[in-house]
This record gives sequence, C-alpha cells and structure tokens, in this order.
Amino acid sequence: MTASDPTVVAAVRRALAEQTVLVLTILAAMGLAAALWAARRARADRALPPAADRGSPPPAEPTARRLLRVGFGALWIIDGALQLQPSMALGVVPRVIQPAASGSPGWARHLASLATATWSYHPVSVASAIVWVEIGLGAGLVMSSRGRGTGDHRAGRACRAGVGRPRLRLNERTESGLEALAPAGAGSRAPS
Repeated sequence: MTASDPTVVAAVRRALAEQTVLVLTILAAMGLAAALWAARRARADRALPPAADRGSPPPAEPTARRLLRVGFGALWIIDGALQLQPSMALGVVPRVIQPAASGSPGWARHLASLATATWSYHPVSVASAIVWVEIGLGAGLVMSSRGRGTGDHRAGRACRAGVGRPRLRLNERTESGLEALAPAGAGSRAPS
C-alpha cells in the first residue's frame, strides 16, 4: 500500500467529514448551554444587593504569557491542519516514526513499536483522532483566558460574600482522635 492510497485517503476524508458534523453539533449544544448559563448568571447577579462585596476584577493575563499561549495554540491548529494531508494516514509510520525510533533507547523503541502497530492496524481512526486532538488543543489554548468568564473570580466573590459555602466549625472528638470539620449547628457528639 502506498502512502497516498486512494481508498485510505477517501476513508480518512469521509471519517473527518462525519466527525466534523458531530463536532459542530456538540459545539452548538455547548454554545446554547453557555448562553443559557450566562443568562441565568446575569439574573443571579442582578438579584444580589448593591452593597454585596463583588470583589475586585480578576488580574489581566500578562502580555508575554498571552502571546505564548496564543502562539502555541496557533501552532497546534496548524499542525492539526497539516495532518489533513492525504499521505499522512499511511506515510507517518514508515517516514517519521520508524526512522526516529531506530536510534532511540530500548524503552522508546518499544513505545514506538506499539504506536506503529496501532497506527498500521487503524490508520483511518488514528489519523482522524490526531487531527481532532491537535485542533482541539490549539483551539483550547487560543480561546482560553484568565480573565472574565473563567469562573475563578466568581468563586472568590461568592466566598467573600458568604454565599455558597456553609460556615464550618471544629468537632471536639472523632473516632480517629483527630479534629474534623463539620457544618455549623451540627452537635458535637462523642463517637459511640
């Protein structure tokens, strides 16, 4: 079989087309869920009294970190797009993995032989999976941020306002003899 066997190339393209429909459907459902969640969160924020401690805004992500994150994300997306080449499904094993493994230590050759066997027996599945993993990693890096919308600052605000976390106090005794946390109002009982 050649690296650009038309049967395998057609199978990879068909698998990617089917998976694209699935990924777009999942993204649409996630977008709808995010919009509903944001609307619910906005209603809850409006219901808070104006005097509630809303905390300070989250710190901005440093420019150098953002540049690195977006740059590496773009590289992952480009790499995933390069995996779409017709010869990648059958050409990676003999042209990349096997030559790289030949000069490696024994444990690395063993791992490479497992990867080679998996890729050789399932070239369509592995090639399409690698495309989605790389594009997903890149998109995650490009779209992630440490700013508003990540939820980290909301958790801090809720804790400072006393919302969403029960008040805790220490029990005097437990079975192990160690102090443990218990919700306020729970009676201190000696173990039986």
